[in-house]
Amino acid sequence: MAGQEVLGASITFILVYRRNVREVEVLKQGAVIHQYSVARAYQLNENIALMKMFTRMVGPLMAATTPAFLFYPAYRLIPGGIGYDGLRYFSIDMYDLWLAV
Repeated sequence: MAGQEVLGASITFILVYRRNVREVEVLKQGAVIHQYSVARAYQLNENIALMKMFTRMVGPLMAATTPAFLFYPAYRLIPGGIGYDGLRYFSIDMYDLWLAV
């Protein structure tokens, strides 16, 4: 379920970004009566700048959150009492430590 949401959000992000870039290119061709607005041009440029900033933040955020998403499922998926309790406890300890850091 979460993977589908991430995929859908990523596709939507890319489509909106590409549309904003296309709109800026159309506005750069020249002013047309009832189509060009300075506020619209500034808004589109601001949208593009923010979206570029968000894409630069994705890598570090993924690096910071991925370990937590690996440790917790390891704890939940390994059943207790089958001889892997040390691994389970290590996983949940690392999860707690990672969240505290």
